[in-house]
Amino acid sequence: MSAPVSETKLSRNRNFHLLWTAQAGSELSNQVFVIACPLLVAAVWASPALAGVAGFVLSALQLLAGLPAGVLADRWDRRKILVFCALARACAYGGLCVAIWSGALFFPFLLAVAAVEGVALALAYPAEEAALSQVVPPSQLSSAFAMNSARGSLGQLGGNAFGAALLQLGRAFPFLLNAILQSLSFVALLFLRLPPREIPERRAFSAELAEGVRWVLGNAVLRIIAACAVLLNVSFVALYLVVLLAAQARGTPESEIGLLGVMLGVGGLLGALVAPRLLRRLSPYASIAGVIGSFVLIAPLLAFSSNVLEAGALLAVSALLAPTANTAVMTYLMLLTPDELRGRVGGALGLLDSAGGAFGSLVGGVLMELFGGRTALLLCAAFMVVPALLVAFSPVLRAFDHDVDTEASGSTRPR
Repeated sequence: MSAPVSETKLSRNRNFHLLWTAQAGSELSNQVFVIACPLLVAAVWASPALAGVAGFVLSALQLLAGLPAGVLADRWDRRKILVFCALARACAYGGLCVAIWSGALFFPFLLAVAAVEGVALALAYPAEEAALSQVVPPSQLSSAFAMNSARGSLGQLGGNAFGAALLQLGRAFPFLLNAILQSLSFVALLFLRLPPREIPERRAFSAELAEGVRWVLGNAVLRIIAACAVLLNVSFVALYLVVLLAAQARGTPESEIGLLGVMLGVGGLLGALVAPRLLRRLSPYASIAGVIGSFVLIAPLLAFSSNVLEAGALLAVSALLAPTANTAVMTYLMLLTPDELRGRVGGALGLLDSAGGAFGSLVGGVLMELFGGRTALLLCAAFMVVPALLVAFSPVLRAFDHDVDTEASGSTRPR
């Protein structure tokens, strides 16, 4: 159990602002790395295959460390986990800068940096999600999650803007920015104060590992939401990859292709800004059905878009409702889950998200290879109908509105 959280307004909540700022730096540096790392590999070793290996190491370790990270977030001091992750990433990026400047950059060292990035992200995600409910009262969680969605969109925008641009100034500059960002995050987290909480008695690591998964699967609402989220994530990641590859195949300049990520980030940012207002007007079920329905309607149009601006505008529109649905689900999840399980539940959901993204990339690449851009996009759009049907005909999700009201009133028993 955690100590009660003060009802301080979010705008005056010092600990929330420290946590938000530190994680904003984390998300920005990750997006810069995702953009700059393959470009660095291409510039130094001229090998797309090696660029793929670096990306695989980052994603694979983030995926493998997801569930254990949730256990550690419940066992250990969450603030110390976040501090350690920021320090480890600052040192890794600093070392990478030194290696580039000294002309001593070797590919295994770059893989080690990618490994640090993947493990640190996996450790920080459940720790930050669980720590949020320690510094924000239940009545303000929806606003806090909406601000976190805005943070993610800002990170995507910044990553697309700074990653390639800084690399053109010098190969070390994107990673120097990341080292500075992580150092600032480290300092901010040193001043973070989390209320004391009772650490549950340790049991076998495997038993604690499975408990978070059982909690998610044992709740009918979370079970169907998780299934829809994985299916939607697979189809959207595949769709987005095909859009990028199709634009490249048409000979679109890389600078214009980068606009796709920028416009997607703008849509997500605008959606995050209006999410608190939409949550007061839309029911949780309506927000989930709305975001999936918008993807189903917009995805086929991407197959017939003729230029990057059209595709970017469609992607931006598709991203508008996503923060509202995400805020509704995450608020419900935090209200439902006991504090001693929040890290493991966050780790389980993070694992599902990472797995969906990884599988979506594989599906998108295969579809593009076999069918070409337009047919691949239409197949991705068709696959999105599956989660839409699950939402439309699920009596469990239709009762989601009542469940949210119940949990907000204090009930935390899983169904």
